[in-house]
Amino acid sequence: MRPFRFSYINAKSRALRSAVLSRDIFQEMAGSRTVGDLTDFLKKTDYGKFIDEKNLYLSLDRYFASFLSEISSKLNKKEKNFFYIFFIERKKIIEKKLDLKKEQNYQFLYRKTDIQFVKKLKNALNDLPFSDRKDIKGIVGSYFDLINLITVLKMRVVYNLPVEDIMPFIIPSGYRLKMEDFIELSGFRSISQFSDYLSNKLGIKFEDFTSFRKKVYSYHIKQINRVWIGYPFKFSVPFGTARLKEIELMNIKTVYEGVRYRIGQKEIERMLVGVGDDLS
Repeated sequence: MRPFRFSYINAKSRALRSAVLSRDIFQEMAGSRTVGDLTDFLKKTDYGKFIDEKNLYLSLDRYFASFLSEISSKLNKKEKNFFYIFFIERKKIIEKKLDLKKEQNYQFLYRKTDIQFVKKLKNALNDLPFSDRKDIKGIVGSYFDLINLITVLKMRVVYNLPVEDIMPFIIPSGYRLKMEDFIELSGFRSISQFSDYLSNKLGIKFEDFTSFRKKVYSYHIKQINRVWIGYPFKFSVPFGTARLKEIELMNIKTVYEGVRYRIGQKEIERMLVGVGDDLS
């Protein structure tokens, strides 16, 4: 029954993945002279019927909600639960943590919130068949790796905070990196030190924050793209497709902000992640 049930889901996933915006399309969007030009362009894509010129972010959120509903419609209850926790509850957790900054003991509350979320996500993962877990662990774990890496580099190199002020903001989960890695990274003072360390750990090197961000996303996207290898009838295929779409939405928002503040096409393109070869 599994191949029969997933044949539709995976065919739908492959069709939706093929609609991920290409490098050429992103270059054209980055070259928009005004926000109006950009929204006019998006109206000609799959995003068209969701576009509200007054609020592009809300438009994209509505699109993604529809996308998740479509791609998860044939999943079973446990699979839908994992989808919901990762894609919906995770966003709510991010918003909740922004509000926690107002609290006096916000560092403790940050940590507590992350621990509770990771526990809930792991419980939902354990409800999935064993055969599904390896791919999902790679996608979710590498996502936490990249979020933690960006957090540590910003807090250490940009804001020069000590390790004891950084650790409460590290999500206690990952794939290739562990807590001891982040403790060591928190002692570095330069991007070059980060690059040398991550060259050994993840096989990535970079020169500045922009290239660092592109490289860690490339590492994450490689874990996502592994779902297309091997047995095709698996839960990780629609899950990975949804994560790629989420990254695409982030890139569209990056283009929007770049056009809005007129930072120039070249600089906008430098800030995009996973556009082109990484998504092929």
